[in-house]
Amino acid sequence: MMHLRDTVSARLAAQDQIIERQMLALQKQAEAIADLHNRIAMLEAMVPQVAAAQAVLAAKDRHSPGRPPHGFVAATIAQVAEMTGISPKAIKGTARDRATCEARWRVMQALHKAGASQPFIGRVLNKDHTTVTYGLKRAQEMWGVG
Repeated sequence: MMHLRDTVSARLAAQDQIIERQMLALQKQAEAIADLHNRIAMLEAMVPQVAAAQAVLAAKDRHSPGRPPHGFVAATIAQVAEMTGISPKAIKGTARDRATCEARWRVMQALHKAGASQPFIGRVLNKDHTTVTYGLKRAQEMWGVG
């Protein structure tokens, strides 16, 4: 009888140890789950900030009406400068000699054909939009392309 009691006690003790290990494992899992819940809450709190940042980036990348694609303006000015021998600085400057004005009108014409608005072209070239209107008219008269 004593031997049976010792065997049962030993088995109960072994089962207690197994249960204790399982409880520790469950406690660790519960802590890990709580940590994950905290991380999820932090990430959810960041969603509006991420969405706002994405909106800002999308707005920068988006081709908006009245503006040609990014990089097109500088490339157009550089191309006209190379073609005419007038520097980009002069094209955007205040010089009023014939060659510079014609180079400027070519830039205006190219940007307008690319969909740029007259106020946008004016801002790019440091000119009033009415000057752009005149330049587009002169380009049409000289080269026949609107």
